[in-house]
Amino acid sequence: MTTDRKVDKRDNWVLRTLSLKYKKDGREKAVTHIQYTDWHQGSNVPTSPASFIHVIQFVGQRADASSVPIVLHCLDGAKHCGLFCTVSNLLEKMEMEQEVSVVNEVRRVQTRRRKAIANMEQFNFCYECVLQQIGSSNTYSNVGVK
Repeated sequence: MTTDRKVDKRDNWVLRTLSLKYKKDGREKAVTHIQYTDWHQGSNVPTSPASFIHVIQFVGQRADASSVPIVLHCLDGAKHCGLFCTVSNLLEKMEMEQEVSVVNEVRRVQTRRRKAIANMEQFNFCYECVLQQIGSSNTYSNVGVK
């Protein structure tokens, strides 16, 4: 059985704390669920690179602060999740290596999830996210974008 313990509505996403109760022994487990709401049904990409980056960074902070695994899901396991993983990887590479190749990262993600980044609109959105991150960076950095 699942019940909402807490619901925190943000600008472009909802943070829920769910309570899962095992039927057999009555044990309960708290699960954090993040629903990104700035991606309209039928659209290939979210409405805003900035809001997408924000939720990616929030998820990353949660992952860094906890040893609990993160499960990413969408309807087909590729369209939304593939874009999330690709942009997340690009942002991490920008921070760690100061150089990214969108083409190479898309290819790398597609080796694991063939249908990820399945159209030019998603491919361009990856570039928009990289440019958004460069433009919003607080410190100057020579980031190479290929």
